[in-house]
Amino acid sequence: METVITVGTAIASLGLILLGLKDDLSKKKSQLLFVLSSYVFLLGTIFFNVSNFVLYLILVIIFLFGGLGYMAQEKNDLEKELNLYVLLLYSALVIFFLTFQIGNLFYVIVISINRSVFSFMDTNMELIFGLTMLVTQYTIVAKDTFNLNFFNETIEEAWKPNLGRQIKNQTTDNSENENTDQYIENLAFVVFVEDKNFFDRTTTFVTPLEMLRKIIKKRKVFFKRILNFVKRLICNEKKNTANRIVKRIKPYIRGYSTIEQQFIRQYAMTKYSYHYLFRRKILIELIYTYLLMSAIKRRKSRTFSRKYFERKKIRNKMTSPLKLSILKSYYKEVLDSPLDIDGLKKKLVSISALNSEEIDSKFEKFNDSEIKKQIISCIKEATNSNLSTF
Repeated sequence: METVITVGTAIASLGLILLGLKDDLSKKKSQLLFVLSSYVFLLGTIFFNVSNFVLYLILVIIFLFGGLGYMAQEKNDLEKELNLYVLLLYSALVIFFLTFQIGNLFYVIVISINRSVFSFMDTNMELIFGLTMLVTQYTIVAKDTFNLNFFNETIEEAWKPNLGRQIKNQTTDNSENENTDQYIENLAFVVFVEDKNFFDRTTTFVTPLEMLRKIIKKRKVFFKRILNFVKRLICNEKKNTANRIVKRIKPYIRGYSTIEQQFIRQYAMTKYSYHYLFRRKILIELIYTYLLMSAIKRRKSRTFSRKYFERKKIRNKMTSPLKLSILKSYYKEVLDSPLDIDGLKKKLVSISALNSEEIDSKFEKFNDSEIKKQIISCIKEATNSNLSTF
């Protein structure tokens, strides 16, 4: 009975606090209030010496209510196209990363281990430790500059698929030449350099299987360079051997950010957020990008059919046209719409880790290759699709 009362009180109190937030949870003031309120409930449950099960249950409730609070924001429009449970989980993850709820989790784990195994802290020590964690987490959140935009804000900033509104920034220097062979070839070369499997991949991220295939495909060169690296380390040939070998291997083990991830991350994050590597990779590139494209396809599919299974088929067919839309926007916004191949090469050198000789080498391999024909075919097919209204 006491457990039920404790959990019920926590739910009611958290609900009142979240309903009372005037600012949305993407703002710092609301995030700090959420950190304070979450520790109030954790410290309260510890003070009453509840079981570990109730402690973890309260923690889950805090995560879920954080997600509910974020999900209820007015700007959260396009996100609501997602499946209800996916939306709730995504919203909870956003608040988890924005308010460093890893601190809450760590605190609860330490307390549960203390009670179950070691018993090196009494209740007073547990509360003091909790207050220390509160001050630490509050300070970290207050100083943190990482934040992300809502889906609609990202589309407004970057590119605006046809979701029943006017498309923004459509006039560019070479917009009249978008159907020329040279323009299509330029797009194909971008795909060849940045992400050869761009149109073949149904997801927005590189899967572990795809990475493994790439390593196997180039295994001779890859493992030969690793072997040379080990030999030079043993012989201690030069002090900078490691750096030189890593630079040679780097093209095979680099970040593997897809074109969608590279493009969307520039507009999904607020200022000064890019240098937070872990959250950028996990939250923005892996989760946010995938869900944003999923939400766009879900909303657009509603204009074609009201039947669920038909809309699902349509969403699958929308993948290539939407990817093409992103590729064109990437070409315009990131590469500044180079008019010829020489300008494109220079721009690719400036934004990538490749030098001009490597770009020229890639272009030689690209010209008259079978993969060039395949990429161009995918571009034309996506362009001619009756779903290419993005």
